[in-house]
Amino acid sequence: MNMIDLDDSPVRDEADYHKVSKAEMVAGFAKLTQVRRWISQGATDQWLYDAAQEAREGGTTEAQSHYNIYRVFYGDNAIVLERVGNRYRVLNGYHRLAVAQELGWTTIPAKVINS
Repeated sequence: MNMIDLDDSPVRDEADYHKVSKAEMVAGFAKLTQVRRWISQGATDQWLYDAAQEAREGGTTEAQSHYNIYRVFYGDNAIVLERVGNRYRVLNGYHRLAVAQELGWTTIPAKVINS
């Protein structure tokens, strides 16, 4: 996180969260902790999808599912960084990075281009 340049971030306060509220993002980070644990134990995207199906049948919405958190951080909507020298410029993911920084995270899943 300390190598990511957030100086040009448009995220200044809670009013800057439009599509997903800051509170929902904070809750998503709690789920990301579990998703990272499952991945380290060998979980696949299919396993997470199947687990989300069970959760949906139990009343959990798609947006609240661990599978959605997986997709947001590891799929097509992942944080995207561009390597520029010894730093990283943000191409996608300012809101998630702002939450990660506020929560004191030191690492975050991201796709890096030009590495």
